Amino acid sequence: MSAYKSLDLDLDFKAYPEDFLVEEELSFSCSGEGEHFYIQIRKTQLTTLSVAEQLSKWAKVSPKNISYAGLKDKQGITDQWFSIWLPGKTLPERPPNVTGIEFLLITRHSKKLKRGSIKENRFTVRLRGENIDSELISNRLELIKMNGVPNYYGSQRFGRNQDNVDVALLHLSGQKIKRQERSILISSVRSFLYNLALSMKVKDNTWREVVTGQPLQLFGSRSWFVSEGSQEEVDRVNLGDCSPTTELYSNELVGYDTQRDAIFESFPELTDLLEKFDLKRDLRPNILRPFNLSYSMDDAGLTVKFSLLTGAYATSLLRELTNKIN
Repeated sequence: MSAYKSLDLDLDFKAYPEDFLVEEELSFSCSGEGEHFYIQIRKTQLTTLSVAEQLSKWAKVSPKNISYAGLKDKQGITDQWFSIWLPGKTLPERPPNVTGIEFLLITRHSKKLKRGSIKENRFTVRLRGENIDSELISNRLELIKMNGVPNYYGSQRFGRNQDNVDVALLHLSGQKIKRQERSILISSVRSFLYNLALSMKVKDNTWREVVTGQPLQLFGSRSWFVSEGSQEEVDRVNLGDCSPTTELYSNELVGYDTQRDAIFESFPELTDLLEKFDLKRDLRPNILRPFNLSYSMDDAGLTVKFSLLTGAYATSLLRELTNKIN
């Protein structure tokens, strides 16, 4: 077990792959022309990285020529986009014969697919169980619509065995590793510290609180502004227009945040590790707000549908929902 295990966000809602469906919608439309082939794939019980590896072998190109907008969970069924850079070439006629990979659409575009280029992720989640209280579910979902939920990083952020932070301490202290792997490990450490800081704010009931001098981030945007502590800002948070934030660890920390600083001081071995890298300032909203949220029930259980912006985790929402059910 990891010595730095993050919050337990694992839930028993994936008894079958079809219990967790994800549809990725890009933030732009492909032109139909260019040297980048865009492929929409339906993957079942496969990681994004394993699909990228198969596409690299199939197209006979370097893994550097394969791009995707975001990592998706292995568990479940996901409709996801990939791009393959093939200047002056074309794709093989037959798709790769790999269990769990289904080609849905192939088109072209002039630019490669960049990380984060997602308008939204649409989820359909099946929670199986008997005697689920429909009134309790309805009330809880209304609260989630109104207030959002804590914007924790999901457990998949920390590796298959939840040991990415341990691996980071082992391998980022001087050993040379691949750039992609290094980036994943650094992100895991920052995410671990963020989750703990946010957890403290949840316990203090301050995670939605507007604090003078701390940044507020606009919903659906990377833009932010420094709070003046006004009632207007409180109203904007309550309406879902913006969210208080917690700053991820970097070499450019600004301002005073009681819970954040307490966590950073509690894990000097992790902050000392991150100091070795030129990490830019980065903020993450404290509030996750789903949209298009609905549900239905039958004898087999509960089906919840909702959409999330890129960077948000369905497990964070489902954790808040199921904690009230169980």
